[in-house]
Amino acid sequence: MTRSLGKEGEQMAERYLEKLGYRVLSRNERLVGCEIDLIMKDGEETVFVEVKTRRSHSMGYPEESVTPRKRGHIRRAAEAWLLAHGERPWRVDVVAITWAEGAKPEIAHFIGI
Repeated sequence: MTRSLGKEGEQMAERYLEKLGYRVLSRNERLVGCEIDLIMKDGEETVFVEVKTRRSHSMGYPEESVTPRKRGHIRRAAEAWLLAHGERPWRVDVVAITWAEGAKPEIAHFIGI
C-alpha cells in the first residue's frame, strides 16, 4: 500500500466517523512504539481507531491485518494515552476500506474489537 492510499483512507475514515457523530481528538498519535491513526470521542467513550486501506481483497480483507499482536500494540498505546489524558471509558474500533482503482470505496466498521 502506498503512503498516499493510507492517508486518503484515514481521511475517508475520519469523515465517515464524523458523519456518525464522532469527534476528532487527535490524528496519527505515536505512543510506545505504535501509531494510533485516529483518536475520537463517541459520546462519552474515547475511541482508538485503526484504519486499514487496500486496493483489493487479493491479499485478504483489510481488517485481517489487525492481528492479535497489532491489537496488543494498540492496547498499550491506548493505555499510555489514557494515562496522560485521564479519559475513560474507551474502546478500539477498526475501519477497513477496500478502494479498488476507479471504484467506489467499501467501508466496514468494526466496533470494540
